[in-house]
Amino acid sequence: MASPPPPPPVPADVDPSAASRLALRGRRALVTGGHRGIGRAVALGLAAAGAHVAVIDRGGSRASDVPSRVRGYGVEYYATAADLADGDAALAAVGRVQTEFGAIDILVNNAGITELQPLVRTPAHPRPPVTAADWDAQFAVNVRAPMLLATAVAPAMMAARRGKVINVSSQAGTAALPLHGAYGASKAALDHLTRTMAAEWGPYGIQANAVAPTVIASDMGDAAWPPGDPRTVAMLARIPAGRFGQAWEVADLVVFLAGGGSDLISGQVLGVDGGYTAA
Repeated sequence: MASPPPPPPVPADVDPSAASRLALRGRRALVTGGHRGIGRAVALGLAAAGAHVAVIDRGGSRASDVPSRVRGYGVEYYATAADLADGDAALAAVGRVQTEFGAIDILVNNAGITELQPLVRTPAHPRPPVTAADWDAQFAVNVRAPMLLATAVAPAMMAARRGKVINVSSQAGTAALPLHGAYGASKAALDHLTRTMAAEWGPYGIQANAVAPTVIASDMGDAAWPPGDPRTVAMLARIPAGRFGQAWEVADLVVFLAGGGSDLISGQVLGVDGGYTAA
């Protein structure tokens, strides 16, 4: 790999418009888990900003409205199915994307799984405790898959001297929550992986950041925090905004980080939390 180029000149003090700096027209984005929840909102947000969008999703396109809505913005769409818990399947999927869709400018590692389990069974938490298999499954999807996909697309980004890697993390990676031992540890590992990507790849023009939401109103969020459940009520009481987040609020931050207006932001874990307090 050639040595990094010298730093670019400092931009003039009169910037182009925000619209032109943030526009993604012609860029190629890959979103994992892009057919529902946060991933769906991210795919649509990137398409609205002008990016061509590819999706890797465990269930393929299913009955998703993402294909038609992405194409409705006048951009290209490509999808392939893979279980990201399988490392070989993850690498094969990103290989298909690169061959059939093109080199990736923006990677959004959104796909994730969680199982709410205590570390050991107690009267307060009588559910079956986490097993080694449960732990490994969450780390496979939440940490290993982002590493595999990012390292697969990074060489082309390095050659182009530009690229964006955005990992969808969680506040659970910072604030300890009961029943989130494996999930929280996997997201903390993802945060550290993000910082390492930024440190290693920054000299080649690649920015890597993580977006760390608190609970987002989605199928996954509702399963972990059922409406009306005492745990849910207590969690809402810790959020000054008094509500859980919406997927589009996360997508807005992802689209910003994907654009040229964020080229000096790298190695950060940016919360989307409504003022969440861990105390």
